[in-house]
Amino acid sequence: MENGLSVSFSNTSTIATSWLWNFGDGSTSTEENPTHVYATGGTYLVTLAATNACGTVLFTQTIDILTPPTAIFHADAVKGCIPFTVQFIDQSEGDPSSWSWTFQGGIPGASTEQHPMVTYNSPGIFPVTLVATNAVGSNTTTLIDYIEVGEPPLPDFSFNPVGNTVFFENDSENSDTYFWDFGDGATSTEIDPLHDYPNAGNYTVTLIAFNEYCSRSVQQTVTIIVGTDDLNWVETLSLYPNPSDGLSPST
Repeated sequence: MENGLSVSFSNTSTIATSWLWNFGDGSTSTEENPTHVYATGGTYLVTLAATNACGTVLFTQTIDILTPPTAIFHADAVKGCIPFTVQFIDQSEGDPSSWSWTFQGGIPGASTEQHPMVTYNSPGIFPVTLVATNAVGSNTTTLIDYIEVGEPPLPDFSFNPVGNTVFFENDSENSDTYFWDFGDGATSTEIDPLHDYPNAGNYTVTLIAFNEYCSRSVQQTVTIIVGTDDLNWVETLSLYPNPSDGLSPST
């Protein structure tokens, strides 16, 4: 294994009068003891053809060129509500053997794991730094303003039923859009909706409040009772005394 892109080759063949090196990357040399610079790290098959008046002999050897790593990473999510837990995934190139992470605002604030898990408990916008190291050297990558953490919505509502119609008042905080499920198959995205229920009964109403970071939900039970406004009254009442004792019917 060679560290770095420049490799010096030593010819150990004897009685040869000429040499032809093939470095495995498309480059060749006729020097006896050449030095070759590889463009990238990797595994290469090097061939030496040693020649004299009697003929040519081939020697082959595989070499691994090790270069400093390139620190690369991503998170499974970059925006969320407190408490916000993030899995960081190392994608570094160059076969690093160790990792050093720094998480401003996170718990833990540092880690040497390859794929650490970090929790953010305070709102803010935070950078993340990874130093990837192998036997040749190290490389550092910092992503500025990478993790964004905010306060969650606080959903709440009150309601006022009038007959089969219910007036809903949205009392949520720290939210900007809403989704209502009235428990009878109907929904709404209004802030303060009103809803007509088809039948009396108990209905579980769900309000989901959203902001740019996440969503939260709350449920309440609404009871619909058929009231006097829903009864069909008889406008005329007729009285028939029995026995009549000579009395006539009245209305």
